[in-house]
Amino acid sequence: MLTHQDILLGLALPAMVCAGVLLAAWQPWRRASARDGRWAGAIAIGAAYAIAYARLVGDFHFPPTDSDDWIAYVMPVAMVVGVLFCRLPRAPWVRLATVEAIALALIWLLVRPLIGNEFSGMAAAGRIGAGSVAMTLWWVAVNQLARSGPRVMTPVILFLAAAGGAVVLGDNGLAQRGGVTLGALAVILAASAAVAAVTSRFSLAGGGTLATTLVLFGTMLYGYYYIYPDPTPRLITAMAIVLVAPMLAWIGWLPPLRRGPSWVRASFAVALVLLGVAAAVVVAESASRQPAAGETDTP
Repeated sequence: MLTHQDILLGLALPAMVCAGVLLAAWQPWRRASARDGRWAGAIAIGAAYAIAYARLVGDFHFPPTDSDDWIAYVMPVAMVVGVLFCRLPRAPWVRLATVEAIALALIWLLVRPLIGNEFSGMAAAGRIGAGSVAMTLWWVAVNQLARSGPRVMTPVILFLAAAGGAVVLGDNGLAQRGGVTLGALAVILAASAAVAAVTSRFSLAGGGTLATTLVLFGTMLYGYYYIYPDPTPRLITAMAIVLVAPMLAWIGWLPPLRRGPSWVRASFAVALVLLGVAAAVVVAESASRQPAAGETDTP
């Protein structure tokens, strides 16, 4: 259970750090400013998450004793890449290759303790390759939403996904390293949504979506591999729905709906994501009441 200090230092402080960095980068009080603050997205989210993780989990060792520590350790890489995204050539393959390389490295670090024990090297290579491609494509989809959708929409959608992931993992055997950490990410994204609401040119595209992808997708993968006992099919389904839910926002950008006002499409997109997350929570709650493998209900 979280203490008052945990709430203050692990939730409120990271949210304030995130908001402070984003406000300093975008400077919304300068109405005529053409500043591009996208370079600060990964710094804001990455630094805030590292603060939250240090307080709420507090298990920093090098090399890590738990593989999910690597998610926090990779945040400085995301920060640097987020800045470089504003300087790199616009060729999409450069960004795709960069994200894919980071995803490969992170997933390898997450599953490395299991190689040779839970599955062979060849099986691990397949899992790591498939997982990194899925993570990269997830980032592409979310990043494009941040580029083309209303400025508040993407932070709100990612907030809903992180909050849903927190409930799904937290109620099914991964309270501290899943429920609490994704809950902290949700609070951080709520802070970014608040900044977006007062900043006319705000965008999380680039580094901001990258840092969020690494934390959210990475934590869900960590849960898939390390929840004990092994996740049930219902729980796996709930975790998958959480990751698919943000993709539902693209329905609002299908040709038949493009002619409507952007705020109507954004509201429709957020409602769809909310429904998806709610479905994931319902499935996860049924999974938490389902007997684990090898157990039976007693009369």
